[in-house]
Amino acid sequence: MKKSDIIDYLVSENNVSRKEARKIVDSIFSTNKLQGIIVKSLLRNEKVSISGFGTFKIKRLGCRNLKIPTRKNEILSIPAGCYVSFKPSKNLRNLLKNI
Repeated sequence: MKKSDIIDYLVSENNVSRKEARKIVDSIFSTNKLQGIIVKSLLRNEKVSISGFGTFKIKRLGCRNLKIPTRKNEILSIPAGCYVSFKPSKNLRNLLKNI
């Protein structure tokens, strides 16, 4: 599913114009100019919990070293960083078990 599919669904199911639907989707998911509420919240290090769907949050990794055995045990230093983690809700996990 793509962003355009979500917009099409909003138009067909909620009697809104395509322009309004795009504005709604962008206000939630957009990363351009930090418009989306999910991105804004994650950048403030806040959890984003969507009831019945799941939780997005930032997880941080410390600096670590990785040994590469194929290169005469060369050690590669991996810098600290962060990533977005998603944990599905219990309801979503149960739905996905039955696929």
